Amino acid sequence: DIELYVLIFFVNFVYFCRTGFIAFRTGNLLTNLKDVWFVCENLMYVGEVVTTSLILCKNDYYTLSGSITVLLFSARICFFFRGFKETSFIIAMLQQTIKTDMIGFIVFMLCLGWVFMSAFYLLSDQVSIWTSIISTFRSFFGDFMIDEFTDDDTTGFQYPTLMAFFVLLVLLVCLVMMNLLIALISDSYAHVQSFFKEHMVRERASLILHYLDFLPMSHLIRVRHETRWLHLLELVKDEGIEVTSWRGRGDSRSSETVDSKAILAQIQEIRDMCEYNTSAIKGLSDDTMKLAKYQFEELKSRSEVMESKLNMVLPHVRKFE
Repeated sequence: DIELYVLIFFVNFVYFCRTGFIAFRTGNLLTNLKDVWFVCENLMYVGEVVTTSLILCKNDYYTLSGSITVLLFSARICFFFRGFKETSFIIAMLQQTIKTDMIGFIVFMLCLGWVFMSAFYLLSDQVSIWTSIISTFRSFFGDFMIDEFTDDDTTGFQYPTLMAFFVLLVLLVCLVMMNLLIALISDSYAHVQSFFKEHMVRERASLILHYLDFLPMSHLIRVRHETRWLHLLELVKDEGIEVTSWRGRGDSRSSETVDSKAILAQIQEIRDMCEYNTSAIKGLSDDTMKLAKYQFEELKSRSEVMESKLNMVLPHVRKFE
C-alpha cells in the first residue's frame, strides 16, 4: 500500500509540475490562472498530493483533504463533459449561470440567510450559532424544526415570533426569490442557446489542445508530418482592434460583420460620388443648353438683320440691271 501511495504522490506531483511548466513556457500562466478549469485541475493535483502525503504521515486530516479533492475531481469530470453534444449545453449553462447571473442572487441570499439566522439565534438561548445556521439553511427549503429553538423555559412570545419569522422567510425565499431565480435561469438559457454551436466547437478545440499537451514529442511530430492539411488561426490586429482570444465561429461572424460594414460604407461613398457627378453633369448640360439656345437666338437675329438688309439692297440691284 505504501508503494501505491508513493506512486500516486509522484504521478500527481509530475502532472502538477508539467501543467505549470507548459503554461509558463507558452506564456499563458497568468491567463490560465483566470481559467476556472485550469485552477480546478491544479488544485485537484495539489489535493491528491496533500492527501497522499497525509496518508503516508498517518495524519487523520487526510479525510478532510480527500473530501475536498473528490469535489475537485467532480469538477474535472465536468471539464471533459464539455466536448460532448449531450452534456456541453448543461456545462455551458452552469458556467453562464454561476459566473454572471447567479453572483448577485447568491450574495443577496447569503445576506438574507444571515439576517434570519441572527434573528433565530437571538430568540433562543439554548442553540449554538452552528445550529442556527443549519436550521436557517434548511428553512430555505421549507424544513424548519421549531423544537430546536424551544424548550420548557421558552417564554410565550418566542414561539409565535419564531413561527412568524419562518413564514416570512418561506414567503421571501419560495415565492419571491425562487421566481426571480427562474427568470434569471431563463435569461441564461436564451443567452447560451444563441451561441451554443460556436461554444461547443470552441470547447472541443480546447479539449483537443489539452490532449495534445500530454502527447509525447515524437507523436506530435508524426501527427504534424502525416497530417494532410493543417488549419492555423493567428491573432491579428486590424484598425486598432486587438483580437485577444478566439471564440470560434462567433468571432468570424463578427469580423465578417465589420468587413460588411466597411464595404457598405465604401458603397455609400461611391453612391454619393455618383450622385455628385450626376448633378454636376446635369448642371453642365443645362448650361450647355442655355449657351446653345443663346447662340441660336443670336444667329437667328443676325440672319434676320442680314435678310432685312438684303431686302433693302435687292430692289436697287434689280433697278440698276
